[in-house]
Amino acid sequence: NGGAPPLTIGAATVSLAQDGGATALGDLNIVATAIKTTGALTTGDQTYDGFVTLDGAYEAANLTADAALLGGDVTIDAAANASLGSGDGAHDLAIGADAVALGATGAATALASLNVDAASIEMADGASVSGAATLTGPASLGGAFDVGSLGAGAIQLANDLSIDAAGA
Repeated sequence: NGGAPPLTIGAATVSLAQDGGATALGDLNIVATAIKTTGALTTGDQTYDGFVTLDGAYEAANLTADAALLGGDVTIDAAANASLGSGDGAHDLAIGADAVALGATGAATALASLNVDAASIEMADGASVSGAATLTGPASLGGAFDVGSLGAGAIQLANDLSIDAAGA
């Protein structure tokens, strides 16, 4: 973490606003029933244990969130891994990382767009996107991935694709 200070918060409800400063935290670990953030910059990991509303830009070595609601357009830049247990909200989601794992994406509310650029992409529980979905990197899609739920958008794949249709 380069000596940057870590921040660990445990509470029922946490709201965290990015102050616009250039100083990054070391690790950020939040455990709460409800978490709301407007972006975060860390030199280490970001972990959101609880239901989190994301809005803005996030930069970390690794980013992990259990269940996420997009409260606005979200950009995640993770040096290693980015993992969202689930993600909903009628906003744009862009993720760049070495490896990306997404749970049910847009299951309750379709995303406006999805752009994932990674050396490994896993979407085990499907996706619903009202606009364009772009997956750049080897992608593994499984679960209840419903291409028909993408509406007028298009799926673009730049590399290998494997689809698990075991339930079909």
